[in-house]
Amino acid sequence: MTKINLSIKTPAKIDYDGLKDQAQKVFDLLKKDDRYEFELNIICSNKMKELNRKFRQKNMSTTILTFVSRETKGFVDVPSKYEYLGEIFLCPMEIKRQAKVLEISTENYMTTLLVHGILHLLGYTHKTKKEMMVMENKEEELLKALKIHA
Repeated sequence: MTKINLSIKTPAKIDYDGLKDQAQKVFDLLKKDDRYEFELNIICSNKMKELNRKFRQKNMSTTILTFVSRETKGFVDVPSKYEYLGEIFLCPMEIKRQAKVLEISTENYMTTLLVHGILHLLGYTHKTKKEMMVMENKEEELLKALKIHA
């Protein structure tokens, strides 16, 4: 199994086991072996705003931030059987607010964002139109397989 380190820093009512299960299913669907590890952080709006301001120069909260870390060799001196991918930060308060605007369920939107973040961790980007199309197609494929309608 993929090693998912869950950190909960807000009292949101979320099915955390279900969220981790969805993340594992994404890795399974992508036929990724069990050598990956990442952090899944559930945080409040204030912390998300702080991170967004610090790393993206945007003075507002957001639903998700993903930080890819492919260069851990040399920094981590504890041997591990896992390849560390990075961190995903989700903000349930912002996700709930945005899901309401989009008229979709909070759970489905959270899974949609989780899939998006995992794809970033695995190297997908949307910097160019072509990359965006590839990533969006992969997201749609995964969400359909997970039976998520966003």
